Amino acid sequence: MNGLHETKLHGSRLFPYRVYRGKMPEYMHSYPLHWHEEMELICVTCGQVAVTVRNQRCLAGAGDILIILPQDMHAIEQYKSSSAEYYNILFRLSLLDSGAGDIAYDKHIAPLAAKTRTLPVHLTADSPLCRQIAPHVTALINARHDSESELLVKSNLYAVIHH
Repeated sequence: MNGLHETKLHGSRLFPYRVYRGKMPEYMHSYPLHWHEEMELICVTCGQVAVTVRNQRCLAGAGDILIILPQDMHAIEQYKSSSAEYYNILFRLSLLDSGAGDIAYDKHIAPLAAKTRTLPVHLTADSPLCRQIAPHVTALINARHDSESELLVKSNLYAVIHH
């Protein structure tokens, strides 16, 4: 399993958060099975991709959001000959920890890191939950080039986890 551990630093040590844009097949045909310490949100903006999370494969289309918890094995690949565009939002849950006595972190976020709480993996565009978090995910994508967006990023990450 260690050979599948992605150790790349996403963002910086002070702000472990990063948004990546993916295009298939222009940038790549697949990103192989791997895991990392970050939580990841994948937002498909057009086309279709096949995503495997925890040994379950699903087909995700435009408007769908996938939620990948820290240390979840996952992969993404081009679906048949379909082209697709998507965004990966990666962040360490520690980014949302304001320190000792943070009841919100201890109650809602630490269980995700400890794997005692799970979240649904595949949110289809027409699901109520996807419609609730989509504006926050869009705000995260839109702020990806703004170097002064730390508060906006954290507030939208909190909102996603809240919903």
